[in-house]
Amino acid sequence: MTDFDSLTAGLLVNQEGGDCSGKKEVEIENPFETKIEPPPHPVIVKAAPKVAPSTNQQQPSDSTFFNVQDFQTELRNNSIKRNKNYQEYSENITAYDIANGCSRSVFYRINNVPTNNYANKWLPVEMRCVMGSAVHDFIQDNCGTFTEQEACLKVPSKRLSTRLDCLINDDVLVEIKSCNYADLKKIMKDKKPRIKDFYQVTLYKYLIENYLDEIKQQKPTRGGTIPLLDKYDIKHFQFIYVCHELVASDTDSMSEAVKAAKNLRQLSGSKKNPFWFIQTMNVDLRTVNMPVFENIVKEKIDDILYHLNNNKIPEMDSKFIDKGACFFCIHGKVCESQG
Repeated sequence: MTDFDSLTAGLLVNQEGGDCSGKKEVEIENPFETKIEPPPHPVIVKAAPKVAPSTNQQQPSDSTFFNVQDFQTELRNNSIKRNKNYQEYSENITAYDIANGCSRSVFYRINNVPTNNYANKWLPVEMRCVMGSAVHDFIQDNCGTFTEQEACLKVPSKRLSTRLDCLINDDVLVEIKSCNYADLKKIMKDKKPRIKDFYQVTLYKYLIENYLDEIKQQKPTRGGTIPLLDKYDIKHFQFIYVCHELVASDTDSMSEAVKAAKNLRQLSGSKKNPFWFIQTMNVDLRTVNMPVFENIVKEKIDDILYHLNNNKIPEMDSKFIDKGACFFCIHGKVCESQG
């Protein structure tokens, strides 16, 4: 794992854009601010007679307005439905399972092990996922550089089903990632991609270079495509990081979020670039000992397959158990009860 520290080929790309700040700021009158002009002469105001409130007067009800608490309840119920449905029809290992997932959570999901609560423990993650998908669509829909997008990588022999974001010709694999302020700051300072993102793209490289014949025989999932070429030789990873984070857990207030955004913009060195929150990180794989990372990917795939095929729960001392992911795992209580 320490070989990753030698990843010094990451290039932080900043593009300078034009400045359209020449317009004067227009002052907008606040319609909620009542301006009281002083009267020219003293005015005597007689007290109005007290009138009992009418019992027929209809007061507005709170139920006619959007209510955040009610919304959270509805969102929680929807997350229960989505998670139950996803688990019920989940049959394959995904790229997330290899790059981020705990092998026990994969085992529970694919075996449809019931849990006492299917709701997401942190509901803003629902909004974060939607924003992340929008970021992908925005970049993919407006960029002509990519030669392939959403290529499906189905490998039934490994019970794997995933799809990569983008390809450029036969040698560049592109991954689009949304992130929060803290992550982008670390990425920019270290000039290295996040390690989990690197493993995810390493999985894509491993599959498309070693299982392409099997992949091209499968039907693509909805919205995906089959890889176009008959051979790929991936020499570069490009990570496109987009910081969209106002739905964050790393800032306690809006003022902190604004301050973090200003600091990041200053760190990017792009005062005139309106897209400063998009940072690219390019990795030349010819400077990296890739077999080290590919072997870890293969080892995790084989480990998950072994436990699935033998209906055996992964041991807690396995290196593929991620105890740091317990908070977000819906099977936390189940896992705790099984030791």
